[in-house]
Amino acid sequence: MLSLRGHILPESVGGQTDSDTTFDSFAALTVVAKMVCSTLALEPLLQLIADIVADILEVSAAKALFLRDTDELVLKFTRELPEDFAARLGLRKEALGRIAAHQKKAIFVERVADDPRASYAKELEGVVSCIGVPLCAKEKSVGAMELYIRRSFVPSAEQVEVLETVASLCAMAVENARLYESLKESYETLKNTQAQLIQKEKLASIGQLIAGIAHELKNPLTSVISYAQLLADSAGEKGEAIDELRAIETNAKRCRDLIDNLLHYSRPSSLKLEIHPVSEILEGVIKLLSYELKSRNLELVHQYSGDAPDALVDYQQIMQVFVNLIMNAVQATDKGGRITLAVEPSTDPEFVTVRISDTGCGISEENLSRLFEPFFTTKEKGKGTGLGLYIVYSIINRHRGMISVESKLGAGTTFTMNLPAAKV
Repeated sequence: MLSLRGHILPESVGGQTDSDTTFDSFAALTVVAKMVCSTLALEPLLQLIADIVADILEVSAAKALFLRDTDELVLKFTRELPEDFAARLGLRKEALGRIAAHQKKAIFVERVADDPRASYAKELEGVVSCIGVPLCAKEKSVGAMELYIRRSFVPSAEQVEVLETVASLCAMAVENARLYESLKESYETLKNTQAQLIQKEKLASIGQLIAGIAHELKNPLTSVISYAQLLADSAGEKGEAIDELRAIETNAKRCRDLIDNLLHYSRPSSLKLEIHPVSEILEGVIKLLSYELKSRNLELVHQYSGDAPDALVDYQQIMQVFVNLIMNAVQATDKGGRITLAVEPSTDPEFVTVRISDTGCGISEENLSRLFEPFFTTKEKGKGTGLGLYIVYSIINRHRGMISVESKLGAGTTFTMNLPAAKV
């Protein structure tokens, strides 16, 4: 009796008619079809295919399976093969499986010692025969298998016929699994895009809310500042409560400046676009923040590529972006840590890539998706407004650029920006 992955099938034995044999083969193919359609996960499917082919041929064998990646057959799965042999097999252009895939027909080598096409299999101890089986679907080769058998083996005509049909079924299953994986990737991309659109809508709504509140607060604040100034002038420099009045004036002005910033970043404003080397903007920011960097004994690494194009940006606004990101890096990094500033050509010639990395405390995965939301902060209460990264995102967005973040708790954070490159 033939066992096919737990299914017992009647073997073709003496005394059977042609119709009996045909029925047995059909039963085997029906089981195979059900099995290869039972999973859409590619790795388990490859293991299943390797076992099915060995069962059809009724051999115990070491196995290797190749799949086509663009124009090349790439080794994807092995079983019972030494690692060094598998590594060399992956690089062998004239492997038996690759030959079989090219010719689109199975190749059976009874003795590897006598056939140059499979002579490399002599490295495997005890291997006598070798088989190359193409996986073809719709006249297209999608992969191939190699089996290394420790006895002399010549398949029967029926085994060859069934094997070719099984290989075709397996090839279609591989194509379906790959299509499923492609659809999963497309779905994830679509889901991420949808999340970004929702985020933009939320930011736009919050921006309108901020603009309305800020406008309503600005008028009474102007009155507070004016009356504080009048009272201070009337009291004179040595008058009663002069210090308190000056404090009221100073803090009211700070509130007014904050409101001006909120109005500025919550509604579209014109950009003063000019050509600037990104490295020069970064160096200007480093001069501004030199005290903070020195006081924490932070190592500053510059990785400025000479091939990086200049950027077409609003100098003051991009400077604000860099100030916010570098200050965040400084605050997140312990004394003696490292901050890296990198400028390099983007993979898209329309942009220049800027990276700001630190070796700080990092950001948890659940907080990463909320990082650019207004008023969201990971800092301690009272130490952050949650507007810094929202402002960064808004400025980059207005420049039609892109910003992303990667972080790992305890290992640090990297912000990557693509800014519009100046056209030469």
